[in-house]
Amino acid sequence: MKLKFVSAFLTLCFFAGALFIGENSNIPAAQENKTYNILASCFPVYALTETITKKVPGLSVQMLTLPRQEGYTEYEFSDWETVYANSADIFVCFGEGFENFDSSCLNEDCIIITLLANEDLLNTETLINHANPDNVAPSDIYHVYLSDEGSIKLLSKLSKAFISADPKYVEMYEANLEYAVGRIESFEHKDYECNKRIAIEPAFAYMMNDAGIDTDHVFFADDDMVLPEDTVDLRGKLDMILDMDSSFTFEDYVNTLRKNYSLLYEAEE
Repeated sequence: MKLKFVSAFLTLCFFAGALFIGENSNIPAAQENKTYNILASCFPVYALTETITKKVPGLSVQMLTLPRQEGYTEYEFSDWETVYANSADIFVCFGEGFENFDSSCLNEDCIIITLLANEDLLNTETLINHANPDNVAPSDIYHVYLSDEGSIKLLSKLSKAFISADPKYVEMYEANLEYAVGRIESFEHKDYECNKRIAIEPAFAYMMNDAGIDTDHVFFADDDMVLPEDTVDLRGKLDMILDMDSSFTFEDYVNTLRKNYSLLYEAEE
């Protein structure tokens, strides 16, 4: 395995930079058979990374954290997670405030791939602000993985990052990307004709965008809000995909997205 990791490194503040690959960064022959440990911050990152790197020699992908119902922005590593994080050769995360982990637990040679860094992916501000500007926190715009188009963009970025670091296996990464994108593009979308408003958590704004639902049909609400009578309440009925562990697969990820869209379309009936 000739991953270009020896002189490749990230020059960044944790979760806020870009990937730099050195031009002369081939691994010495003595490390040819090394298995590189890839840790993903949470399940969506794990599912996407696992499918992009599937069957590529020398790579092992694991999920770093246990499912966290309370979220990841304020979560601190447990003792065992701190030790485990130090074993990472590559750490893949969303970044940009989605996770708030202390980078000091990573070894100094660890490569960090931040999927949301310097990318024009967080594009739901207009939809969210128009619908309910007072009920949405900034962190609510980070859930791009909760839509089919958003997931495809994340998969594409992951593929490019690994190809840049490991061009020897470019065909495998490209084949994995093609398969993963194909699975997501198999979703059947239809024209949304519901005349009622949909009450939904702000995290699903990307899904609303991709389903072609305009702001006139969206009502972002928390659990305590009293909704208008003509509102279809989907709060708590759609899956955030964060409470899965590494026993689940990319297919579970895809099926969950499909289920979310199905529940949305059923709301118009």
